[in-house]
Amino acid sequence: DMNFLRQIGGSSLTDDSISVKNYQGDSAIIPDSYVPFRNSIILSLAVSWAEVVGATKLYIGANHEDSPGYPDCRPEYYEAFNQVAKLGT
Repeated sequence: DMNFLRQIGGSSLTDDSISVKNYQGDSAIIPDSYVPFRNSIILSLAVSWAEVVGATKLYIGANHEDSPGYPDCRPEYYEAFNQVAKLGT
């Protein structure tokens, strides 16, 4: 249940007062549908659970085509997060 993201807000996907606009994916401008740090939150929860159950790999499907406007879909983000997970577990 990720409803707590509504308490954070800041996105048309979590705040009903922000209208969803069409994002073309061809701009470095962060769209209103970007949920602040969402992939990091999801990955952090997954890494925590993976450590508990003894998993050695974690997979996430992110759309590289969205990466110009969604910083948490960029390859360099995942390279850095991988290092965080290694250092933090």
